[in-house]
Amino acid sequence: MAEKSLIVTTTWRNDNPGTIWNQLALRLGRQPTNAEVAAECRQIMREARSNANG
Repeated sequence: MAEKSLIVTTTWRNDNPGTIWNQLALRLGRQPTNAEVAAECRQIMREARSNANG
């Protein structure tokens, strides 16, 4: 039997200027790509871990 797959994409809208997405868009001067937002989130997490570990 052939393998079947399903891809689901969901989008939420948040006009809060303090979100990571909106702050990145402001800094870039355009809407960021999903990959750019993912990279920004990973960077924030790395910095948080580094600060937590001293």
